[in-house]
Amino acid sequence: MNQTLRTGTVRTLLSVSDALTRACLESYFDGKPEVAVVDRTRPMGAEVSLVVTDRFTPRTRDILERVAATLDIPSVLVIGRLDDLPITELAQHRVVTILDKTTSRSEAVTQAVIDAAGVHPADPVERLSTQVRRLTHAAARQNRLDRRETDILRFLADGLSAGEVANQLGYSERTVKNIISKMTVRLELRNRAHAVAYAIREGLI
Repeated sequence: MNQTLRTGTVRTLLSVSDALTRACLESYFDGKPEVAVVDRTRPMGAEVSLVVTDRFTPRTRDILERVAATLDIPSVLVIGRLDDLPITELAQHRVVTILDKTTSRSEAVTQAVIDAAGVHPADPVERLSTQVRRLTHAAARQNRLDRRETDILRFLADGLSAGEVANQLGYSERTVKNIISKMTVRLELRNRAHAVAYAIREGLI
């Protein structure tokens, strides 16, 4: 993959399937000097296209095709359903990154937009296929962690002790330790450090 080192602001064309998500993203990006959302009615000059949708539809296809044909810029696709994505077609429409809408945080989306500027993957189909495999795998693993376990692992990853995690979540320290113990046994992990490493590696936190 070839990528040009970027500095400054990435001018981004935002295409979102629902108004609420659009408003949230525009508000979030408004506080990020790294990303500037361009006016949809005057898209010329955009460097990256960010497309956010629940599933791949004919409208999604039309948006990606039009952006690739008229602006010739890379696209980041944030999508809720990862199954049956037309990977070859997406690569032809210059999609360079796919993210899972259900699990990706705003920070990850921002970084994907920044990284997409200037990206020219040597094998775009393989790049997207690898991303989808990883996301699908992570989504399957996510089902093996409940909300309490995910919350605890996030705090542990931030360096908090079991007692501090308990205070943050309103549990007793014993409850937190029991949850960690049962989780590590179920997932065949050695200890809490291994559990945190596993969760980060799998993209669960």
